[in-house]
Amino acid sequence: GRNPLYNSKILTFPIYTIPFGDTTVLKDLAILKTDHNNSSYLGNVFPVSVSLLAKKLQGQEAIMTLREGSELLAEKRIRINSDNELATVNYTLNAEKKGLHRYTISVNCNEKEINNANNSRDFVVEVIDQRSKILLLSESPHPDLQALRSVIEINPAYELKLSSTAESELPEAFSLIIIHSYSSKQTNFINQCKKKNVP
Repeated sequence: GRNPLYNSKILTFPIYTIPFGDTTVLKDLAILKTDHNNSSYLGNVFPVSVSLLAKKLQGQEAIMTLREGSELLAEKRIRINSDNELATVNYTLNAEKKGLHRYTISVNCNEKEINNANNSRDFVVEVIDQRSKILLLSESPHPDLQALRSVIEINPAYELKLSSTAESELPEAFSLIIIHSYSSKQTNFINQCKKKNVP
C-alpha cells in the first residue's frame, strides 16, 4: 500500500502508531567484518584484522579459529568482559604459495546462541609472484650504491639489477630506473626512458 508517512498529510483523520516486537537482547557472537589485503606478494607476510561483537555473554570465553580449507592455521581465546563487547583480533599470515587462498574465520563459545549464521566469515587473498624490477645504474663504484641496494632488497617484492652501462639495458624491462651520478653519456638512455614512460 501507500506510505502512511506521506499520506498522513492529506488524510482528514489522525493516525496513531503503536510499535511492537521483542526488544530483548539475545546471546550472540558475531563476526562483523574482516580487514585484509586483497593481494600479497609471494614471500611476504600480511595482516588480517577481525571485528567481533559479543552480546549478553559477559564472563564467557570465545574461541576464534582461522583455517585455510581443513588446515587450522591459528586459534585464539577471547575473554568477554561485558554484555556488549566489541573486540578486535589480529592475525599475521605468510604468503607462501602462489594463487588464490580462501580462509575461514570462525568463533564459538559454550553458551547456546539463537543465531549461528554470523559466527563465521570467509575471505580470499591472492598471492602474486610478480616482483617489480628495478635498475640501479652507475658508471663507477660508490658507497651510496650499497646503501640503496640494502634498502631495496629488504622488500621481496623488488628485484634489483646493478649495471654500469646504460647501452646494454632496455628501459621497458624495468618498473623503475635509478641513475646514480648522472653523466652526459646517459642522455640517450634517459630519453628512451621518457619515451617508454619508465620512471
